[in-house]
Amino acid sequence: MGDLLSLLTEYRHRQVVVNFYEEDELVARDGFFFDGIERSDGLLSFIKDGRIRWSIPLDDYPSYEAVHDFPRHYRFYGQHRAVELCFPS
Repeated sequence: MGDLLSLLTEYRHRQVVVNFYEEDELVARDGFFFDGIERSDGLLSFIKDGRIRWSIPLDDYPSYEAVHDFPRHYRFYGQHRAVELCFPS
């Protein structure tokens, strides 16, 4: 699983679409551009202009996987909720 987090930190100067789910229902969506992704202190943080733009608290989403049906899609999930990251081409 650590390999997936390492892979994500290699994404640079891209756009991400973030889907938020509760009980498998899409409840919110956001999208933004970022300069890089960093992992520190239990967070996976998206950095823009030297500042944290948004973070995933890894303790809240202890499980994660690549979504094999779609390229560059990753799912982080915890009890009854999930966050999906989609990196458009």
